[in-house]
Amino acid sequence: MNLSNYYQPLDQFEIVFLGYYKNLIPITNSTIYMFFILFTIYFFVNLTFKRLKFIPNTWQSFCESIYMFVFNLLKQQIGLKGYGYFPLKLTLFLFILIANLLGLTLYSFTITSHAIITFSLAFIFFIGILLIGIVTHKLKFLLTFVPTGAPLALMPFIIPIEIISYFSRPISLAIRLFANMLSGHALLAILADFTFTISQKNFLVSAIPFILIVVIVGLEAMIAVLQAYVFLVLLCIYLNDSIHGAH
Repeated sequence: MNLSNYYQPLDQFEIVFLGYYKNLIPITNSTIYMFFILFTIYFFVNLTFKRLKFIPNTWQSFCESIYMFVFNLLKQQIGLKGYGYFPLKLTLFLFILIANLLGLTLYSFTITSHAIITFSLAFIFFIGILLIGIVTHKLKFLLTFVPTGAPLALMPFIIPIEIISYFSRPISLAIRLFANMLSGHALLAILADFTFTISQKNFLVSAIPFILIVVIVGLEAMIAVLQAYVFLVLLCIYLNDSIHGAH
């Protein structure tokens, strides 16, 4: 029996409609996982910071290290004016991180492997950052699209390129995240199917691709953390441009 006869690598990304909430709000497996991720963040944050100890235990130290990691990143990229955005950035980082790691568990669902999720996150934060820049600098914000020191004769060519580059930021953010999650999880599914097929013919030989799967799972876990970090860093850089100006 071949596992691929009834399961395809992309089946794990299928959106399953489960019904309507109060005959109005559609509920899917993606919706369930998003609420589960938010509940997980709420549960562990409350579990940690409602029982703080002067001498932290291992769990408290781990949570505090994540807290300080995001705080120091915000401080380094933006400075004092970025402190007010810390709760939002921390929540976003935890949301993407947990969503990425949750997708690595057996029979799970990866919401960040869907373009609609990553594009929604990227565009919502991009619009917010854009509005912050406009409110902060008003008309001077247009100087963002004028490179310092560029020859005046090249401005008609450079400015459109800068505008396109600026407004393509959320697209690159979204594609980077969902493409990495999609490709990695699809590869794992293909290798799992391959290993299952070989194990039916020769169990010992199947140990080789199984070891490869274990290695790739570890690599995917690193990529999951890295992608959450990259998403956060780039948003901090974009926010810094809006708060302090690109020049």
